[in-house]
Amino acid sequence: MIADNEISLIVKIIGNSASETETEAFNNWLESSEDNQKLYTHIKTLWDNLPDTNKQIEFNESAAREKIISKIQRQHRSEIISKARFWIPAAASILLLLGIWYITQKPGVNGPEPVSYHTLQNEVLDIVLPDGSELWLNENSSLELPNSFDKRQKKVKLKGEAYFEVARNEEKAFKVFAGRTTTKVVGTSFYLKSYDKEKVLLIVNSGKVKFYKHFRPQKGIVCSTGDKGEYFDATNEIFKEKNNNINYLSWKTGILTFSDTPLSEVCSILTNHFKVPVKSNLEDSAFSITGTFKNENLKDILTTISLTLDIKISDTENGIVIVKQNIIE
Repeated sequence: MIADNEISLIVKIIGNSASETETEAFNNWLESSEDNQKLYTHIKTLWDNLPDTNKQIEFNESAAREKIISKIQRQHRSEIISKARFWIPAAASILLLLGIWYITQKPGVNGPEPVSYHTLQNEVLDIVLPDGSELWLNENSSLELPNSFDKRQKKVKLKGEAYFEVARNEEKAFKVFAGRTTTKVVGTSFYLKSYDKEKVLLIVNSGKVKFYKHFRPQKGIVCSTGDKGEYFDATNEIFKEKNNNINYLSWKTGILTFSDTPLSEVCSILTNHFKVPVKSNLEDSAFSITGTFKNENLKDILTTISLTLDIKISDTENGIVIVKQNIIE
């Protein structure tokens, strides 16, 4: 039978309120047996699939058991029933505590709503957090932080794209939850991009960052200045390599820099920056760009490129195409 302290750990983990010590204890418990991993996955799935209206009532153990038995019978009738003797009492106890936790912790019931920020198309928002950290939220992105930020915890949730400059605090780590990953720092600057749970991109501008899948810090990576980290949900893997994209903050700075950059790559960068398709039908080996453009519009940049390389810019229904000078007269 699962112990009360283990139930408490699972409740805090699912409720995203576990301390560093509790998270470490939970990870040790999770890795100690396959049954523990199956139990946690099962409970988390059940909780995530419960309608909000069901989460707002107090569960009694009998009702919780009936709910779990019903789900088990519907989802895995032949395979899991034999193992239910272990899972059902533990799951019922945890759902009971989760129901109580949800009532006492649910924002707007017994506490203030979390603080949320959202950006629209072509909007960049500069946000200064209560601890002195500053971040820039790119277009079509959102950020959520608890109303108690910097008092009990320094955790934020990101969906989209942002650049962080985190105020240094050795005693209280700053965490960003994005997709299925956690980025943990004590004082550094970094870029994070996650528009869905399938892929998360991290680029460290200064300092060091711990980057890992939720609740798996021991299997994460440490990225330093100039490193890039990527998480891919399809393979459940995190990779680290040196970042070679010098324009990853062009949306914030307005600066585009090219250093003997092949024309096809220039087109890709311009497309990403201006959200307008730019293509070239020229061979990369013959054309490259070196230069810096600061807060210039796409038309002016293309005019400079065309004059420098003696090429032609053509507007088409499918975007902008760069061609040889003698093709279009």
